[in-house]
Amino acid sequence: MMENRRTDSSRGQRVHRSKRMFRKTRSGSFRNTRRMIFGVVFAVCFLLATGVGGIIFWIWYNTPVFTEEPVSIYMGEEIPAPTEWFTRLRGEAVFGSVNSVDGESELCFSEISVIPGVHSLTILTDGGSTLHEVELNVIDNVAPVANPVNVTSPVGIELSPSDFYSDLFDHSETTSKFLKEPDIEVAGIYEVIVQITDSYGNYTVIEALCEIFNVTESITVERGTPAFFVLSDFASFTRNSLIAPEDVILEMDLPDDFYKTVGVHDVAIVVEGVRHYSKIEVVVTTPPNVVPVTVTRFVNEPNPQVESSAFFRVPDEYACEYIELTSEFVTTPNWSSEGSHPVTIRVLDQFGNTAEVDATLQMVTVTEPPVINGTRDFSVLLGNSIAFRHGITVTDAYDPNPHWEIDSSAVVSNQVGVYPVTHTVTNRAGLSTSVTINVHIVDVEEGGLAVLVQQRLNELGVFETNNMIERARLIHRYVFYTMTYQNNPSNPNDEVRFAYNTLRGMRGNCIASQRAAEALLTGAGIENVRIHNTVAFSHAWNLININGTWYHFDASRFRYCRGSQDTHMFSAARAAQLNQTRANVYTFDESLFPVVS
Repeated sequence: MMENRRTDSSRGQRVHRSKRMFRKTRSGSFRNTRRMIFGVVFAVCFLLATGVGGIIFWIWYNTPVFTEEPVSIYMGEEIPAPTEWFTRLRGEAVFGSVNSVDGESELCFSEISVIPGVHSLTILTDGGSTLHEVELNVIDNVAPVANPVNVTSPVGIELSPSDFYSDLFDHSETTSKFLKEPDIEVAGIYEVIVQITDSYGNYTVIEALCEIFNVTESITVERGTPAFFVLSDFASFTRNSLIAPEDVILEMDLPDDFYKTVGVHDVAIVVEGVRHYSKIEVVVTTPPNVVPVTVTRFVNEPNPQVESSAFFRVPDEYACEYIELTSEFVTTPNWSSEGSHPVTIRVLDQFGNTAEVDATLQMVTVTEPPVINGTRDFSVLLGNSIAFRHGITVTDAYDPNPHWEIDSSAVVSNQVGVYPVTHTVTNRAGLSTSVTINVHIVDVEEGGLAVLVQQRLNELGVFETNNMIERARLIHRYVFYTMTYQNNPSNPNDEVRFAYNTLRGMRGNCIASQRAAEALLTGAGIENVRIHNTVAFSHAWNLININGTWYHFDASRFRYCRGSQDTHMFSAARAAQLNQTRANVYTFDESLFPVVS
């Protein structure tokens, strides 16, 4: 039994060994295959990696690398070569173009080195096939340049640093400030220092001089006081002035009588071509020049009070339309008690000047009414206007201007008749006087010529003198200057109506002048006759008798007498002299007329 188990065990071992060997043989073969595949893969990968890496390296090696920061130079330095912008470059590089700082206008390379700022440039590589954009920063290290300017200015005028230099040049914006500035409120000569700084911190210091001078704002002249002005009245300069005398001009355009009128006049002081202005003020600083006036009022009048201005007046020599006066009572007047009362008035003008006047108020009790003088009955031609007050005067013991009322309601001026007219005069105290007269409205044929003559003589004031020569002169002057020439007057033979129409219209020839003068001379009480010449043409004039002596009297200014007054009361000798120049106009039959002296 034991042997059989051994036999079986040996067989089993052999079988097991065979299987193990088979497995071992199969495992080794698989491992070799796997090694072979890995080797192939590795070889392939190695080859691929070596090729790609080489390509990448080649690309990296030949690609240019430029700096990202701008290349900087100072103004005026040479522009660096294109290679300065690259940290790695294989091959050549050249500049393409350059733009200005604003990036809009294209510049040439010779310009950009003196223009501060960052400029955009292009660089070409790979034979011009590749373009690179780079930046060049041109740094400004040049200070501004300017010329100093000496300044002259009136006191109080603000000055800036830029006033003290000119012709400023710099490539960037600049600012300026005072390092040492003048005192503009005090006249004098000052040293001024100004610093000019550009945008890059470069600066220049300018030294100049400044003269501050005085210009008078205004000077005053008292109205009515003549004045003469010189330059020193309006401006004053430092002793060692920077301004040449010929560079200062005083310009004034004043009327000769400027000082008579209150007002303001402009004056120009031209300093080195610049106008500075002053003023001349014509003023009033003296108190109003007034004199007191005594005012008389009535105790028994209803309202005796008057304004304070009634108690003074301005003398004619001090009167001025530019002076406006107001006044007020300093003391209250006594309006109720009879007698003399002192009154003080304060007078003020529009300029603030004042004066006090001591005047007197006379309060009286009135018992006498006004007096009417010169009232009379008179005649007026039909249709003419009526002068009711002519020749009448009114007086009152105390009231200088009593109320005068004329009642002419009953008068019918276009109808012949006799009409009553009443004059009533009332003073402030209420006392009245009345006088009634009669006005005769008459026609020409009923004494109208005499009425008209009387009216004309009254208008001329003939009866205001008793001198007959003066009366004749007034009549001659009136006819000579008033008559308008008109040939062939109508109805000269109708004596009354012709004279009447002539005096009313004052139109006609020498005959009309003769008749008008005749009517007026007769009305004035001067004896006269008509006279005419004996030459081919006619001329008429008058002869007058003054104090027993006869004279020629020609009031006509027509024909040969035109424009002359030498025909008033002339003698026979003068008539003969005038005949020499006036074609014997005064030749007449002397046997028919009174003898002329």
